[in-house]
Amino acid sequence: MLLKEVYNQHFLEKLADAALAVDHKFSVTNFLRKTLHNNWQEKELKQRMRAITLALNESLPGADYLQKITILKKVATAIEKNKFSGLALIIFPDFVEVFGKDFFDESMNALEFFTEFGTSEFAVRQFIKSDQKRAFEFLQKWSKSKNHHVRRLASEGCRPRLPWGEVLYDLKKDPTPILPILENLKNDESEYVRKSVANNLNDISKDHPQLVLQQIKKWQKAELRENLIKHALRTLLKKGDKAALELVGIDCNNLSENFAIQSFSLQKEVVKINSDLSFEFILQNKAQNHKIRLEYVVHFLKQNGSYSKKNFQITTKNFAEGVFSFQKKHSFRDLSTRKHYAGKHLISLVVNGVEIHKLQFDLV
Repeated sequence: MLLKEVYNQHFLEKLADAALAVDHKFSVTNFLRKTLHNNWQEKELKQRMRAITLALNESLPGADYLQKITILKKVATAIEKNKFSGLALIIFPDFVEVFGKDFFDESMNALEFFTEFGTSEFAVRQFIKSDQKRAFEFLQKWSKSKNHHVRRLASEGCRPRLPWGEVLYDLKKDPTPILPILENLKNDESEYVRKSVANNLNDISKDHPQLVLQQIKKWQKAELRENLIKHALRTLLKKGDKAALELVGIDCNNLSENFAIQSFSLQKEVVKINSDLSFEFILQNKAQNHKIRLEYVVHFLKQNGSYSKKNFQITTKNFAEGVFSFQKKHSFRDLSTRKHYAGKHLISLVVNGVEIHKLQFDLV
C-alpha cells in the first residue's frame, strides 16, 4: 500500500462521522466534497494531509480557532478508538500549524495534547521558528512531562535536521539551546525518548561534531546507555572519527599490528542492476578480546559520472584472537531512494574507521 493511502475513503468517512458525533453542525457533505471528491487520487501524502486540514476548517462550525481546536480534541479522542495510525492523525497538529499562529500559547498546548495521537514534531517547528525563546519554555516543560509522547516531542521537535521536516537554521547554526532539553532526557526510562535524544545529537554532530563529542564525554559519567551513544555518534563513526570510535570503546592505535584483512574477493566482477554483489574476506585478529568495527563501502557511480559513497555496517564486537571468515551480499536493486547507473563501481572494507582493500566491478 502506498503511504498516502493512510488517507483513504474509509479514514475520511470515519473522521467525518467522528466530527459529526462531537458537533452536529459539522458539514460532512462539504468535508467529503473538499477531500474525497476533489481529485483525491492525484494527491500525494502531504497534499492529502493539507487538504484534510483545510476541509476541516471549512466544515467545522463557527469562525473561532479556539472553538475549533476544542472540537478537534474531542474528535481526536473519538477517532483514536478506531486505531488509525499516528501518521494519519498528524492532521490535528497540522491544523494547529496552519491556523494557530496567532494563538501561540494555546496552540503549543494543543500540540502537547495532539502529539499523543499523531506526533506534533513537524507542526511545532513553525512555532520554534517564530519565537524560539518562548517555544523552548514549552519544550523545557514538556521534557519533564509524565507522558513519554510529550517528552519525545520536546526532543524530536527541535531536531535541527528532522527528516521530512523543515530545517531549523538558527538551531543548526547554534544548537546550544537544545542541550538542556537533552540533559533532562538523556537517561529517560523510555527507549522511544532516548532514541530521539540520540537522533537529535546525530543531527547536531553533522554541523558541530566537537560539541557532541564533548557533551557525550561529559554525560558518560552519568552512565549513558551504550545504544544511545552509538546511535548518537553514527554519522561520526561512519566517517571514521577517532574520538567517536574511542567513545564506543574502539582502539584506533596500532591497527596494522592488531589485525589483517586477507582474501578479500568478489564472486564476480560484472553485476547486473537489480541483482546482488557477493563478496567475502578473512579477518585475522592478532589481539585478545579486541573490539573491532567492520563496515564495507560502496562507491556508487552517479548519473553525472562522479561517485558517491555509502557505508554499510557488518558488525561491531569484541573478537577473540584468531581467524574469522565473512560472506556478504549487497543488493543493487533500484529503489525509490536510490537509482543505479551502469558503469564502473568500487567496493572497499573499513576496519575501525580506516578504508582498505578497494576492489572494482562493473554494473550493467
